[in-house]
Amino acid sequence: MSEATIETKSKPILFSSEMVRAILAGRKTQTRRIVKPQPPNDATDVFSWYAPHLPDEVKAPEGLWYWVSEGLRHHVACPYGKPGDRLWVREKFALSVFDPEGGDHHDDPTNWNPIYFADDPDDQSWTDGDGHPIKAPWRASIHMPKWASRITLEITDVRVERVQDISDSDAIAEGIERNVPLDADDWDATEHGWFPYCSHHPKACECFPAFDARESFSGLWKRINGPDSWKANPFVWVISFKRVEAR
Repeated sequence: MSEATIETKSKPILFSSEMVRAILAGRKTQTRRIVKPQPPNDATDVFSWYAPHLPDEVKAPEGLWYWVSEGLRHHVACPYGKPGDRLWVREKFALSVFDPEGGDHHDDPTNWNPIYFADDPDDQSWTDGDGHPIKAPWRASIHMPKWASRITLEITDVRVERVQDISDSDAIAEGIERNVPLDADDWDATEHGWFPYCSHHPKACECFPAFDARESFSGLWKRINGPDSWKANPFVWVISFKRVEAR
């Protein structure tokens, strides 16, 4: 079968503007998403996986993970796909209804151009020469259609682990940053600290930099999933990817 005839699946995946910037910068090559449903506390063989060398009676079907509870084996597939599948990124966006080269697209929405919040969230200059807005309001990432997506990712690996099992190297692959202050007067920065990813606005933050990459990632995880989500230590899909095309 030629490469051109190999069918790959494509699914949407949501990223915050912060993480979109990390992908565009080449820093982010992993993402962790909570497994749903979580296995019960009394489950055994939690998230064993398919491997060709395992006996048939103990391995899950290819591409599936499983746990055992009350004598039954429960299979689960990663909802984002498997290695080789592609993900198109949904991010916060708006639509431009004005062509800076002179065209006016108000009467033809199919010609509207997407604008991405991650590129310049504070840009208020989207007006024409008369001061009229030329940009529709910002839309949540969940509402982004596929045609407006500018980032496509290819899954290179999928595994399951507890979120607290993340290593420093994997935390860095999640796209976290060294603590580079936006305004030196507003930060108690250290040369070797990591960005704390607390819930405060960066310019009002009085948090100390994170001690290491794992601590930095835990702050990011709690910001996205809630203050108790790190302590809960859920099983997560660990999805590694590479960027394969951009708009």
